[in-house]
Amino acid sequence: MTLTSGSYMGVDLAGAKIAYAAGVADWVRLYVDVRNPRQREAAQAFAKAVYGAFGKIEAVKDAQIEISGKDGRYTVSVDGGKIMQLTTEPMLGGDKTTPIGISNIHDPLHPNVLQAKTITGSFHDDNRSFTLKDSNSYFTDRMQSSGKI
Repeated sequence: MTLTSGSYMGVDLAGAKIAYAAGVADWVRLYVDVRNPRQREAAQAFAKAVYGAFGKIEAVKDAQIEISGKDGRYTVSVDGGKIMQLTTEPMLGGDKTTPIGISNIHDPLHPNVLQAKTITGSFHDDNRSFTLKDSNSYFTDRMQSSGKI
């Protein structure tokens, strides 16, 4: 996630990046890449609030996060791929041009998402490790949300 605007705890989060890995309903590890030290505490608290529903937050770490691509074709790396790397492509719907949409999700930041497929993915951090290939992936090019999390 790259935040292009918005605030949390009264702190501007523009430019902050957040990545996560999870054993859904079990554990979550969060990675935060911020432009300045003032953003760190707010970005970490925001990430915990957003992803805490996925499982117990085991760790929140500073890391270099790179995200490139668009329209469901993304490449993500955390610490140059040492911790995490992910490459996706969109799953197209019946018109063969638009990604499949999923809506009405009970998630304040992602009530609507588009479906993609994981081409390759890997995660390695301490005692947690997994690889992905041809699994489901979801994305949204624009999130717009307000209120409390």
